[in-house]
Amino acid sequence: MSSLETTLRPFIDSFEKADNASVYYQTNGLLIDEQKKTVTVGRDEINAVFAGWATLGKFTIKAANESFSGSEDTIRYAARHDIEFESAGKKLTFNVVQYWRRDGDHYLIEVERFNEI
Repeated sequence: MSSLETTLRPFIDSFEKADNASVYYQTNGLLIDEQKKTVTVGRDEINAVFAGWATLGKFTIKAANESFSGSEDTIRYAARHDIEFESAGKKLTFNVVQYWRRDGDHYLIEVERFNEI
């Protein structure tokens, strides 16, 4: 495990299990849907996007092909995420790239780009 992965892993694990994942974004964070060519700006707007997903019920995320690069101040995380919704029986797969910026003693997502596979 690289030192960048060791640094960021607790935040990623917590983010993937959070009921309110938008708190892991910077106040003016960006969520970029590359397929729809949309950009969601700010924690409140990102929260609204995730609220739509909440209607599908509880879900689990399985990450594959993870990579970590950058520096201790900004860590680039890339992976394939398989998201399975328990009650809806729906499964989605995304390529995800997140830029996590250090904010004091923790990290927040500054930019997330994703596209559904």
